Amino acid sequence: MPTQQPPPLDSDAALPYVEREIAKQIQAFSSAKRFFRRVSLVQAVSTATLGAATSLLIGLAQIYRHGWLNALSLTAAFLSTIAAAWSGWYGARAAWVTNQTALNRLYALRSRIGFDTAGTGLPVGPERVAEYFTQYQEILDDANTTWAGNRAAQTDS
Repeated sequence: MPTQQPPPLDSDAALPYVEREIAKQIQAFSSAKRFFRRVSLVQAVSTATLGAATSLLIGLAQIYRHGWLNALSLTAAFLSTIAAAWSGWYGARAAWVTNQTALNRLYALRSRIGFDTAGTGLPVGPERVAEYFTQYQEILDDANTTWAGNRAAQTDS
Protein backbone atom coordinates (compact mmCIF):
# COMPACT_ATOMS: atom_id res chain seq x y z
CA MET A 1 0.00 0.00 0.00
CA PRO A 2 1.56 3.35 -0.98
CA THR A 3 2.13 5.90 1.74
CA GLN A 4 -0.07 8.91 1.60
CA GLN A 5 1.60 12.29 1.48
CA PRO A 6 0.49 14.79 4.10
CA PRO A 7 -1.50 17.72 2.78
CA PRO A 8 0.48 20.87 2.04
CA LEU A 9 1.08 23.07 5.04
CA ASP A 10 -1.17 26.12 5.24
CA SER A 11 1.25 28.66 6.67
CA ASP A 12 -1.58 31.14 7.33
CA ALA A 13 -3.06 28.68 9.84
CA ALA A 14 0.16 27.01 10.99
CA LEU A 15 2.10 30.14 11.92
CA PRO A 16 -0.50 31.37 14.46
CA TYR A 17 -0.56 27.83 15.90
CA VAL A 18 3.22 27.84 16.37
CA GLU A 19 3.09 31.33 17.88
CA ARG A 20 0.35 30.27 20.33
CA GLU A 21 2.31 27.18 21.34
CA ILE A 22 5.45 29.23 21.90
CA ALA A 23 3.46 31.71 24.03
CA LYS A 24 2.02 28.85 26.12
CA GLN A 25 5.45 27.34 26.69
CA ILE A 26 6.96 30.73 27.53
CA GLN A 27 4.32 31.13 30.22
CA ALA A 28 4.90 27.59 31.55
CA PHE A 29 8.71 27.81 31.57
CA SER A 30 8.59 31.28 33.10
CA SER A 31 6.38 30.07 35.93
CA ALA A 32 8.56 27.00 36.52
CA LYS A 33 11.70 29.12 36.46
CA ARG A 34 10.32 31.45 39.14
CA PHE A 35 9.26 28.48 41.29
CA PHE A 36 12.62 26.73 41.09
CA ARG A 37 14.50 30.00 41.67
CA ARG A 38 12.56 30.48 44.93
CA VAL A 39 13.09 26.87 46.00
CA SER A 40 16.81 27.13 45.18
CA LEU A 41 17.10 30.22 47.35
CA VAL A 42 15.28 28.51 50.22
CA GLN A 43 17.54 25.47 49.89
CA ALA A 44 20.73 27.55 49.89
CA VAL A 45 19.69 29.80 52.75
CA SER A 46 18.34 26.98 54.92
CA THR A 47 21.45 24.85 54.48
CA ALA A 48 23.80 27.77 55.19
CA THR A 49 21.76 28.99 58.15
CA LEU A 50 21.53 25.56 59.74
CA GLY A 51 25.25 24.95 59.21
CA ALA A 52 26.13 28.30 60.79
CA ALA A 53 23.69 27.71 63.66
CA THR A 54 25.26 24.30 64.30
CA SER A 55 28.73 25.82 64.56
CA LEU A 56 27.51 28.61 66.82
CA LEU A 57 25.61 26.24 69.11
CA ILE A 58 28.58 23.87 69.41
CA GLY A 59 30.79 26.81 70.36
CA LEU A 60 28.26 28.11 72.88
CA ALA A 61 27.88 24.62 74.38
CA GLN A 62 31.66 24.53 74.93
CA ILE A 63 31.60 27.90 76.67
CA TYR A 64 28.46 27.66 78.77
CA ARG A 65 28.25 23.89 79.36
CA HIS A 66 24.45 23.67 79.25
CA GLY A 67 22.92 20.38 78.18
CA TRP A 68 20.19 22.07 76.18
CA LEU A 69 22.83 23.78 74.00
CA ASN A 70 24.21 20.33 73.13
CA ALA A 71 20.70 19.16 72.28
CA LEU A 72 20.11 22.23 70.10
CA SER A 73 23.43 21.78 68.29
CA LEU A 74 22.61 18.13 67.59
CA THR A 75 19.17 19.14 66.33
CA ALA A 76 20.69 21.84 64.09
CA ALA A 77 23.22 19.33 62.73
CA PHE A 78 20.43 16.84 62.06
CA LEU A 79 18.35 19.46 60.23
CA SER A 80 21.41 20.65 58.33
CA THR A 81 21.98 17.13 57.02
CA ILE A 82 18.34 16.88 55.93
CA ALA A 83 18.53 20.28 54.21
CA ALA A 84 21.69 19.26 52.34
CA ALA A 85 20.12 15.97 51.26
CA TRP A 86 16.97 17.79 50.15
CA SER A 87 19.06 20.18 48.04
CA GLY A 88 20.91 17.28 46.44
CA TRP A 89 17.79 15.24 45.78
CA TYR A 90 15.46 17.97 44.61
CA GLY A 91 17.98 19.88 42.49
CA ALA A 92 16.12 23.17 42.26
CA ARG A 93 19.15 25.04 40.93
CA ALA A 94 19.55 22.65 37.99
CA ALA A 95 15.81 22.87 37.25
CA TRP A 96 15.99 26.66 37.45
CA VAL A 97 18.85 26.74 34.93
CA THR A 98 17.10 24.25 32.64
CA ASN A 99 13.91 26.32 32.62
CA GLN A 100 15.82 29.58 32.11
CA THR A 101 17.75 28.10 29.18
CA ALA A 102 14.57 26.86 27.49
CA LEU A 103 12.90 30.20 28.15
CA ASN A 104 15.79 32.12 26.56
CA ARG A 105 15.63 29.89 23.48
CA LEU A 106 11.85 30.35 23.22
CA TYR A 107 12.29 34.13 23.46
CA ALA A 108 14.89 33.98 20.69
CA LEU A 109 12.60 31.91 18.47
CA ARG A 110 9.68 34.26 19.13
CA SER A 111 11.90 37.24 18.25
CA ARG A 112 13.06 35.57 15.07
CA ILE A 113 9.48 34.88 14.00
CA GLY A 114 8.55 38.48 14.81
CA PHE A 115 11.48 39.79 12.81
CA ASP A 116 10.77 37.55 9.83
CA THR A 117 7.07 38.42 9.74
CA ALA A 118 7.43 42.15 10.38
CA GLY A 119 10.29 42.89 8.04
CA THR A 120 8.69 42.61 4.64
CA GLY A 121 4.97 42.35 5.23
CA LEU A 122 5.01 39.27 3.02
CA PRO A 123 3.56 36.01 4.31
CA VAL A 124 6.03 33.51 5.71
CA GLY A 125 6.28 30.42 3.54
CA PRO A 126 5.34 26.94 4.68
CA GLU A 127 8.97 25.82 4.74
CA ARG A 128 9.84 28.59 7.18
CA VAL A 129 6.83 27.79 9.39
CA ALA A 130 7.89 24.13 9.44
CA GLU A 131 11.39 25.27 10.41
CA TYR A 132 9.96 27.35 13.29
CA PHE A 133 7.98 24.37 14.52
CA THR A 134 11.03 22.11 14.28
CA GLN A 135 13.06 24.58 16.35
CA TYR A 136 10.22 24.85 18.86
CA GLN A 137 10.08 21.07 19.22
CA GLU A 138 13.88 20.87 19.57
CA ILE A 139 13.73 23.39 22.43
CA LEU A 140 11.15 21.26 24.24
CA ASP A 141 13.06 18.04 23.52
CA ASP A 142 16.33 19.54 24.78
CA ALA A 143 14.66 20.81 27.96
CA ASN A 144 13.17 17.38 28.56
CA THR A 145 16.49 15.62 27.92
CA THR A 146 18.26 17.97 30.32
CA TRP A 147 15.56 17.48 32.95
CA ALA A 148 15.80 13.69 32.61
CA GLY A 149 19.59 13.84 32.89
CA ASN A 150 19.38 16.01 35.99
CA ARG A 151 16.84 13.66 37.58
CA ALA A 152 18.94 10.59 36.78
CA ALA A 153 22.02 12.23 38.30
CA GLN A 154 20.05 13.14 41.43
CA THR A 155 18.74 9.62 41.95
CA ASP A 156 22.14 7.99 41.36
CA SER A 157 23.78 9.92 44.17
